[in-house]
Amino acid sequence: MDIRDANDELAKQSHVTEEVPLSTEYFGFAYYLTASVVLIIYIIWAFTPQAWLESIQIYYYPSRWWALTVPAFVLVLLMYIYVALTSYNIEVLTFDPIRPETITDLDAKIDGDYLFAHSAAVRDLPLDKVCQVLYSDIK
Repeated sequence: MDIRDANDELAKQSHVTEEVPLSTEYFGFAYYLTASVVLIIYIIWAFTPQAWLESIQIYYYPSRWWALTVPAFVLVLLMYIYVALTSYNIEVLTFDPIRPETITDLDAKIDGDYLFAHSAAVRDLPLDKVCQVLYSDIK
């Protein structure tokens, strides 16, 4: 059973395709291998004793202080980005409550027949009656 509709106009206009260029797969695999090798080298550098590294003639490497500093810096940077983007979205990208864009946009389909008509029987209900209906054991 094919769930794709041949008459779906929105899907035809989409920039998403089913075919991915072969070079994208090659680059993705190369990035995967590079990241794996870098992670393995980082773990070896961070956890091997200094005497063992010197016994295999490796003398030039960064201080072990960086093994903790770089991940801590990245973690704090990610938390800052999360808070900064949330603040930016709330303060800059959110419309004021009095603007019409808060309720609708240019693509909305508004039925003009009911736009200025009164609503049918909207009334306040007493709180005791609402609680009686919601929370009473009587069915």
